[in-house]
Amino acid sequence: MKYHFNLLERTVATILSGITESDPTKFLPTLEKLSYACHKSLIKDILQEANEKQKTSSFNLHMRQLIMMADQLYQHDPIQAQEYCAPLLQLIGKLKQSLPEILAPDLSLPKAFRAIQFNLFKSKLAEILLSWEAINLDPSFLDIVKLPIEEFGHSRRNFKWFHFSWSKKYLAALEELKLVNFDPKAGPEYLVMKVMIKMDFNHVRFVNYCSDFLKMRAEALVGMEEHLYMLNRAKKEIGQLHMLSNLPYYDDLRGLREELTHWLNEEITFKERFDVEQFEIEGKKVPLNRNKLVFKWKAEQLAFWEKLQLDHGIYEEPSLDVFCNKIACNFSTKHRENLSGGSIKSKLYLKEPELLEPLRNAAKRMYEDLNVFFD
Repeated sequence: MKYHFNLLERTVATILSGITESDPTKFLPTLEKLSYACHKSLIKDILQEANEKQKTSSFNLHMRQLIMMADQLYQHDPIQAQEYCAPLLQLIGKLKQSLPEILAPDLSLPKAFRAIQFNLFKSKLAEILLSWEAINLDPSFLDIVKLPIEEFGHSRRNFKWFHFSWSKKYLAALEELKLVNFDPKAGPEYLVMKVMIKMDFNHVRFVNYCSDFLKMRAEALVGMEEHLYMLNRAKKEIGQLHMLSNLPYYDDLRGLREELTHWLNEEITFKERFDVEQFEIEGKKVPLNRNKLVFKWKAEQLAFWEKLQLDHGIYEEPSLDVFCNKIACNFSTKHRENLSGGSIKSKLYLKEPELLEPLRNAAKRMYEDLNVFFD
């Protein structure tokens, strides 16, 4: 084992020195011969190690050395490197296939291998996106769909063999995806999103896109009950997805499903506990009033009725804005559960006789009830 491996190291060092040959590809036959010999001798000697720990240690030590040699060749001459790195990449691939169960999870991908695979992945993704062209997906979302492959080609990132397997699985899942029979309210993007969630692509841009998407879907519905139902349903769906990857794309960040579940929990809790409209107006967390008075008529009539009482000194409030916010916090109507201070303020000066008539009749009856005590 040592003999062939040492010869391989010396040959690589000679190529890197650049002093013996102007064309490094002349070393190809030697590299091919030594790579073939190394594969046979390395596998034989590794399997003869005394125990599993020594087998794993010896295997990964040689794999790291081979990857380092391949990277040095690639950095020496990136243009021709893919050609004269080929024997080393084949050796690394054969060793990995022979003993995949003892491959160290933190083992880096050879740079030349990544460059080759990146071009293949990029072409495959372009084919997939071309087949979706007629569907008119959101361009900003398509940029996110491309991110995993673009990241794979980013030379400064230290990606592992996991990312190679992940990228193959990701492209296969996108290729199998049929963008038909989708919910028109969610759009075809949601089908692609589910694939990316299953793949646990936890890039911050995708996390933000998912949370914005869910928030917009909830806010498109009328009423807080509908908002909460939609968010709880999304949480259930995400929790029940069958994951296609057992690890997140970025192992130093929280997994995507965990991240989205956390966001949904925070959003649901906030909407259940606080008055969202008041928060957006005042920037303060105003506790949600679950004991609101239900006004019989419309919001316009409520606003006028309460303002009438303010004008006649029944209420004492520091300003009209505060007064309107308090009406919104403490009242709902038969048709609107949640009111806003701004909406109430815009309705204070009611003039339509058909809306004023029920209030006048109510005021008359109240006056008559009071007069009973003075007869």
